[in-house]
Amino acid sequence: MNESARIPINLTTSLAVRKPKAEPEFMSVAERAPETIMKRLDAMLSEAGSQERGMQIGFMAKRGDLGKLPHSEALFRTCMWFFERHVKYLEAVDAKTIKSPSFELTSKSEPPDPFSEVCLRKAKAEQKVIAEFESAELAALACGRDRYKQFCAVVLDDAAPLGSTKTAILDVAEALWKHRGLSSRHRRGRR
Repeated sequence: MNESARIPINLTTSLAVRKPKAEPEFMSVAERAPETIMKRLDAMLSEAGSQERGMQIGFMAKRGDLGKLPHSEALFRTCMWFFERHVKYLEAVDAKTIKSPSFELTSKSEPPDPFSEVCLRKAKAEQKVIAEFESAELAALACGRDRYKQFCAVVLDDAAPLGSTKTAILDVAEALWKHRGLSSRHRRGRR
């Protein structure tokens, strides 16, 4: 047989002894759970009482996916600011879940006068909330519609971030951070 036709064999790796695998029920939690799950559990336990840190964007901030401190904390606060604006916006436009007519409560009293002083003040406050959210939404949409949708999926709908979603969240959060700074300076200048 020709010497060059032989396949070289590495005896050190081919004769190595493999470790037997333990059954999952006999393994510790740290051995059988992936590292990301362990980090998530640590994050949840460290700030168990905080609802915002239990959201996906909170986990991203905890893992350092939003950048280095203190910039990551500023972006996290900006994401939570946008989340709060969205909740207030939904209250202002009176967005409610659709209910069946059998669950609707009927009122026997007169509806409030829409032109009363109280209703006009409430309408003005609601218009301010709507305008503030829409301006923030426009600033976020400047990054691109797809990036804005990915941002909303994680920040508003609490979806898990995947792949390029993290860069989209960073881009939109930074745009909102700049918008938030500019709009607060604008408000201070008008007073």
